[in-house]
Amino acid sequence: MIIITGSEKPADKYLYKILDAAVNEYVSILYSDASHLIQPEKDADILFFRAAQFKEITCPHGAFIVRSSSCLPEKIQCKNYAVIVDSSDTASVSQIAKRKLKAITCGLSRTDTITLSSLAVDSAVLSLQRPLTAFDGIIVEPFELPVSFQTPVDAFSLMACFAALCLLGEKTPFIQKNLWNLAF
Repeated sequence: MIIITGSEKPADKYLYKILDAAVNEYVSILYSDASHLIQPEKDADILFFRAAQFKEITCPHGAFIVRSSSCLPEKIQCKNYAVIVDSSDTASVSQIAKRKLKAITCGLSRTDTITLSSLAVDSAVLSLQRPLTAFDGIIVEPFELPVSFQTPVDAFSLMACFAALCLLGEKTPFIQKNLWNLAF
């Protein structure tokens, strides 16, 4: 199981919708927030958890989507983890570097791990710019994925979800896809 965290901020309400739209019949996802924790009957591939603040995260695999440094877990105890951060958020990037946390940067720079090579009102092209080691040990090689959507989406949310799903390795829902169609 991979645990993906998001804040309770309004901008993060779309993270779950994007993740849910991406999963296929081979990937399961559960949602939980701070007021109601779902105890799964069976293991899910993804547990998406939202909270105002994360004190400590203990899990085998974690992808922490960070919109501000206040969203960073104070203590991370995971076998594998990655902090997914907007590279234009210099305060968060600085805090992550200071704590020596593993990071996946998202943004519009060629130094970012995840970027958009194009963005229109109803479509985008996501790009993984360098190899990424997934939580199952698989190396995900750089690739581009066109995305279509009917409702405008926040660029960072789109890139962050793409990064988190790439960490699934062999279960990444993008394998053998020519187009990611976000219908929500």
